[in-house]
Amino acid sequence: MVRRDFEELGRRLAEAAESGDEHAKAVLDRLERFQGDDEDTELDWLTEAAIRWESEHPELANIAVRVVNTLTSGGL
Repeated sequence: MVRRDFEELGRRLAEAAESGDEHAKAVLDRLERFQGDDEDTELDWLTEAAIRWESEHPELANIAVRVVNTLTSGGL
């Protein structure tokens, strides 16, 4: 489930980045570098990104929140 959520998040970010959304491009770049190190920092960062997207990209925000919730419930 987490992998599928990350893949969907990546696809949606790529679509937003292709349409010129620089924030989405920056988030996509950071997620591509994510290696599982310092998970708490990454989860906090992804949560903050989801909050910023809530009005402009509600579907993207929902996916990001779902990823965070899945990782958190898995003990990360």
